Amino acid sequence: MHIPVKHPDVLNSEGDAVLIVLAWRYFDLIRSKLKIRTHFDLPASRV
Repeated sequence: MHIPVKHPDVLNSEGDAVLIVLAWRYFDLIRSKLKIRTHFDLPASRV
């Protein structure tokens, strides 16, 4: 499923997916390092 963006001509779907994955992994890494509790925290997501 392709999520509509404001500038579809700037980012292709493949590059967009890579950026999203890297961004979330980086965010999760920092969050775990700093022990930040957010509303994204779920018992199922803790490994």
